[in-house]
Amino acid sequence: MQQFLDYIGSFRSGRRFITLEEERALLHMGTTRFGLTLDDAMSALLVGTRQSDLILESEVADETAAFLAGRVKQTGRIARSDFRAATDFFTARAGNVITPNEASRRVRQLVNRSGWTPARAGWVWPDTSWFDGIPDPVPSTRTWMAPPAAQTADAAQSSNGDAGGVLRDWGAALQSRNVDRIISHYTADALLLATAEQQPLIGPPQIRTYFARLASYEGLSVQFQQELQRLSSDRATLVSGLYTFSWRDPASGNQVVTPARYSFAVRQSGSPGRISMHHSSRVPGNYPGADQI
Repeated sequence: MQQFLDYIGSFRSGRRFITLEEERALLHMGTTRFGLTLDDAMSALLVGTRQSDLILESEVADETAAFLAGRVKQTGRIARSDFRAATDFFTARAGNVITPNEASRRVRQLVNRSGWTPARAGWVWPDTSWFDGIPDPVPSTRTWMAPPAAQTADAAQSSNGDAGGVLRDWGAALQSRNVDRIISHYTADALLLATAEQQPLIGPPQIRTYFARLASYEGLSVQFQQELQRLSSDRATLVSGLYTFSWRDPASGNQVVTPARYSFAVRQSGSPGRISMHHSSRVPGNYPGADQI
């Protein structure tokens, strides 16, 4: 997901306003080129645009629709004065990065999508020409950059010193429930701080006891949900975010799903990189299995 977030961030160098057309294109890119589910792509789009100070038309349109809903007449008609006010509102909420003329085109689309109709205006022959004469928005002319090779779904499967690749391989090792394979991703002096352990675990022998217990759970897997922060230096990368563990309860056979928070320090000396620090903590709440990870 971080690679898709980085790709979204590349739009900071252009116009900060992301149209509905461009939003759909980005979601398509997230699902087809970065291998995300639609839900994950939508979450990444919201997070990425906020991190990069970008503006989504869908959010501005929702706010403008709420603004107009309080002014629309019982007949479902929009007065010309209210339309102008909505255009000003849309322009302001878009950070004034679009012109009032473009805003009026997009508000017209919004009115049509909402099923409202324009009220007649004019002194002599009242009509709706003030609304009907507004053209459709100009199609996007943004140049879509191809994701770098390292950001494509195929390249994401490769293992190298990249922290994202190390964590993907660690997750695959955990799902295999092969303890030796899991431990191979940690450095000789690695530190593990786990929710279910009262003491810090230092070095592979101590860390092995933790994962030997965890690997005994049938159906064990981990899903990285959201990366919240990444700090890098020449020697290591610190990655923090949210992930979810799941396994089958040995007594009932039911699926146990437990959300948690993580921080990994990936030491990048050598290839592949290895985990030198792993801090995992439960998400507050009454989640089954939270005291087991």
